[in-house]
Amino acid sequence: MGPKMKNRQSFYWWWKLSGKHIHRDIYRGIRNLIRYFSVIWCDNSWGSYSTFKLLKTKLKYIAKDVTKADYYVGWERDVERINMAIRLIDKVNEEEYSMEYMNFEEGEWSLEEYKEYKDKQDYSRLFKKYPRIYKYITNNPNSKNVFYYKVDLDDMHTLARAICQFNQDRASKLLFKLIEENIYSWGW
Repeated sequence: MGPKMKNRQSFYWWWKLSGKHIHRDIYRGIRNLIRYFSVIWCDNSWGSYSTFKLLKTKLKYIAKDVTKADYYVGWERDVERINMAIRLIDKVNEEEYSMEYMNFEEGEWSLEEYKEYKDKQDYSRLFKKYPRIYKYITNNPNSKNVFYYKVDLDDMHTLARAICQFNQDRASKLLFKLIEENIYSWGW
């Protein structure tokens, strides 16, 4: 059997098994190019924002396709978890928790007046909002696995930042735990 015969046979089997579905593959490819064009166009390699945006877009389309198909028992719960992951991606990507302490600050400041401004802020509402985290941080102020800087318990501003950073890290861990536990049931 010559090389031409082998090529014909391999083409025959490719066509028999995969080639007859080429129109579907072309349709999916074009659809995916359209779906992900804006995400890929704005992609950059130096930050996590683009990675989260790509993941969010992928999860959004998975939720849409699962809702459209609704072919298995429990699909509603999967869509609910996907939507929860999308909301967490938004919170993590926008650093909503790490900047939360700013919602409890009042007034305006300049660089020259920052020390006085920082000292007169009242973060007691933030501390009351997260009492367990406040207690944990005050008991473990120099925990290397939680904070990137030394937490000064006398400085309320630094303590408020530490609480918010702790919440941001918890949101990131929750997001990846949710994805890790459910990613195989979300795919078809």
